[in-house]
Amino acid sequence: MRAAENEVDRIMKETDDIFNANPNREDSGRIIFEKLAPLMDEAMKKSVETYEEWHQVAENALNQGRKELEELEKELEQE
Repeated sequence: MRAAENEVDRIMKETDDIFNANPNREDSGRIIFEKLAPLMDEAMKKSVETYEEWHQVAENALNQGRKELEELEKELEQE
């Protein structure tokens, strides 16, 4: 997930660099649209996908922990 976020950050920095290097905002916008917009789109998709995967893993771990706690509580009640 961190790698995907780093890629988004890298592209954002490159966008800033283009704006800072080129005083013509129209040219900067065109360069960014043509060169960086597709890269940013892919990087954002990857970031979202990795977050969703991480979230699912965390949710599964939480559910497993709850299940184990319930089983332990049942065992203690039987004793």
